[in-house]
Amino acid sequence: KLDVDRGPCTSSAFVFVSPHSLGATDRSAEAALMATAGKEMAYLTQFGQPILPFRRQRRFGYQNRPQSPLSHVENLERFIEIAPFLLPKDPAQSRFCIRHPDLRYDNIIVARSPDTGCEIVSLIDWQHASILPMFLLAGVPQQLQSHDDNISQSTTPLYRPENLEALSEGERDQQEYVYRQRVVNYHYHTSTEQCNQRHYTALTDPLHALRGRLFAQAGAPWEGETLELKLSLI
Repeated sequence: KLDVDRGPCTSSAFVFVSPHSLGATDRSAEAALMATAGKEMAYLTQFGQPILPFRRQRRFGYQNRPQSPLSHVENLERFIEIAPFLLPKDPAQSRFCIRHPDLRYDNIIVARSPDTGCEIVSLIDWQHASILPMFLLAGVPQQLQSHDDNISQSTTPLYRPENLEALSEGERDQQEYVYRQRVVNYHYHTSTEQCNQRHYTALTDPLHALRGRLFAQAGAPWEGETLELKLSLI
């Protein structure tokens, strides 16, 4: 019998076990944060078997031996122990909401009107949406995100390189591409700050990235190793 928690959940990370078994209150933000790890613990404890890591290039580091799930279960237990301390202090960040999980051009339907010009009339592809606390849903749409660019992560005003005209055509095109990517990311952050303060607060929380990474890693199906989760816990 599967004890499924409330709310739409289609991802493999959201087959919940009962939050009561983890010491959390039903429907609480704490329960949502802990539940993904709980379902993995429940599965691995009952059905887990030693397997080779899915990533073949890493098997040599394990002497090509099947790995027991017990190490991953131990790290999941550690995550559950620290989960209550990862909750934001602002209660508004723990309110449950729904957010489009894949906001990109193909999913935004725009109509032309002689009175208003272009108007957004629909957002499609909600099938992977989940109801979760704001601090777990906040983020920049993947199509606008630049994870490896520190400048894009800031809200500092952007300018083109001063020596742009002196560059070769290929270098100039590359700089223009980077500039456009940064401008889009910059305007997303500044517009979010102006129009959606609650989302912006969650987005700029110092623990936002770590919290989201731990949540995703603890809820992901075990693939024969626990390295990523262990590193994040450290």
